[in-house]
Parts: sequence; C-alpha cells; structure tokens
Amino acid sequence: MIEYQFNYFIKQAVVESVAGSVISLMGAFKNKFLPTFVDEMTAGSNKKAIRMVGIEEYNGASVLFASECIHITILYREDGLNKIDALEKLQVINGAINEVNPAVKSWRLSVLVSSIDRATDSFNSKMYKKYFGEDNSNEYFEWNVRRAKKSSSSSEALNVITTINRNTVMNAFNPTEAFDAIVTQIDINTVPEVTSERFHIDTKLTSILLDSAEAILSEEIS
Repeated sequence: MIEYQFNYFIKQAVVESVAGSVISLMGAFKNKFLPTFVDEMTAGSNKKAIRMVGIEEYNGASVLFASECIHITILYREDGLNKIDALEKLQVINGAINEVNPAVKSWRLSVLVSSIDRATDSFNSKMYKKYFGEDNSNEYFEWNVRRAKKSSSSSEALNVITTINRNTVMNAFNPTEAFDAIVTQIDINTVPEVTSERFHIDTKLTSILLDSAEAILSEEIS
C-alpha cells in the first residue's frame, strides 16, 4: 500500500464542528465525500472535528478538519507510487476547502509518503541488511531506523525525516486484519520556527515537496 498525507497547519479552524457546516462541506465536495464527526484530543479538552471520507473514485481519501490542522490522507491499495493521481485528488480537495473558506492560509506544510509492505523474508532481509549491515534479520520481529536532516526549497527551510519500521499494522482496507509490515515513510515539512501565514491551500509548494519525498522513498526501498 502507498499512503500520501498532506497537512496544512492553521491558526484557526476552517469550519466549525457543528451540523450546519456539513451542508456547506457536502456542497463543496460535490457529494463525493461523506461527513462524520470524530473526537479530537486537544490540550485539556475533547472536541469534535469533521472528517470527510471519500466515496466512489475518491475511495481511500479523507480530510480531517482539526482545530489547528487540515489533515488530508490519500491511500492506495496497490503497490507503486501514484503521484499524478494523488495530486489530481489533492487539487479537488484544495478547491473544496477554498470554496468553504476562501480566506484560509496555512503557516506550515508537511508532505508524507509511506510505503507499507508485507514483511516477507526476502524484503525484510534486504531492508534489515541495508540499514544494519547484518544478515540475522529473522531474530528481530520489530526494528526501526530514523534519520533527520535540514534542507530547503523555494526559499523555505525544511526538515527531511526518513523513518523505517518493522511492526504489526492494521490493514486500512480490512480493519479485521493485522499483518507484519515494513513501513518506510518520508516526511518533508517546513520548519516550525517560521510562523507567518504564507501558504495558500494549493499545490504550488506541496507538489515540489512531493517530488522530493517520492524520490527519496524510491531510493530507500530499492
């Protein structure tokens, strides 16, 4: 499975988590996403947030309108990167967000790309040896590697974080199934020290970060 995550960090909520907001969201998303209310844990309180879940051609996509972030997830059952399709879906979602609240801007962005692969003997052995330089991968049913570095793009300072984990994960398409997996995740985000609201809800910078994330991921799992 391949999962794309796009996070727009905001200083005030895009929509109120009330029943009245559902009507405007359904219209903006052209009835291709269904609304649900979910619990949002915040410091000292438990709030409700609206989550839009994609149907039909948007199955696997969801948008969570949290109080301080818009979380967008696009998940593909098949292996293999799907950047073009993911960006097309992201543009539709961005358009809906801007229709609901044209004034919204983000002060921080993050793009994450994850490859979720079953931990077969051959793949586990290859990945373990690559990062630990040893052949005895079968001794360890859990392991992880994390690396972080600084970078920049379009005058933005960035954090680039690579994480590789072997552990048990739930199958997002079959909640009754858990399986042994190796999850390789690339997270590229703008640094939190710069807090000005300077990003429109569009793909201008996110597409650049996505290109970089996919290139790193391809190298990591090769």
